[in-house]
Amino acid sequence: MNVVALRERSLRAKARRAGMHETNPRLGRDRLHVWRGGAGAPVLLLHGFGASAIWQWHPQLAAFTRSRDVVMPDLLWFGGSTSSDRDASLDHQTRAVVALLDEIGLAQVDVVGLSYGGLVAYDLAGRHPNRVRRLVLVSSPAHTWTEADRNGLLARFGVGSLADLFIPDSPWAIRTLLAIATTRPPWLPAWAARQAIATLYDPHRAAQTAALEQLPHDTTRLARDVHRPCAPTLLVWGSEDPVFPLAIAHRLRRDLGAQLVAFDRARHLPNAELPKRFSEVVLRFLDSHG
Repeated sequence: MNVVALRERSLRAKARRAGMHETNPRLGRDRLHVWRGGAGAPVLLLHGFGASAIWQWHPQLAAFTRSRDVVMPDLLWFGGSTSSDRDASLDHQTRAVVALLDEIGLAQVDVVGLSYGGLVAYDLAGRHPNRVRRLVLVSSPAHTWTEADRNGLLARFGVGSLADLFIPDSPWAIRTLLAIATTRPPWLPAWAARQAIATLYDPHRAAQTAALEQLPHDTTRLARDVHRPCAPTLLVWGSEDPVFPLAIAHRLRRDLGAQLVAFDRARHLPNAELPKRFSEVVLRFLDSHG
């Protein structure tokens, strides 16, 4: 019995109950797997490193689809999305998202980006300001992540590379990743952890590793880019985030003139730990004026 496959089947059923449906548009050399559903002003949800969009955003689907047209793609080399173009840069991810918006006819959207997806969201808002009405960055450092921050992250977890941390290859690594994500991580037996590795991480391991190897260059580009997002911006953070500590959020808030909401007793995935509060905070911001 593959419990990971069963869980994904359950998440897909949950998405369909929220009115979501799947498409797989081909965008040049890229093919994106996309969930879309709901009604109202469009909101684009961009996930972080991990399995796919549905694994990270399912806690928000019921609340968001009640008042929003939710567009939820798997980023390139996650879930059902892939490309024949081996460019693993953040720029490629951003170009793919712009192509998706063009394909489905959305001139402007609100964007919510989580962790790595927040980097894509930030890049999109900075380079294509007419496409982003409001921006929400969740546990994502944008242009403020420095070499010292990166070295500190590696040292905290005793790993030699970002891939060692974010693309697990052992039960121990899976358990570490779960402990990073939430304050009360579920216990995963070794056999289930190995299923998760084989099902969720092995299919795109090489391309995701290339993306993480490229990430220092990507964040250096973001830091040097003169195009900062001009959209009203909300930062949402877990106060106990061990990946991007809250000090980074305060640094980003000052740089962008953004609002910051920090959730107590939450780590890297506040949307998963406190889904009701997260949805209320984000939707209130997206619906606000001024």
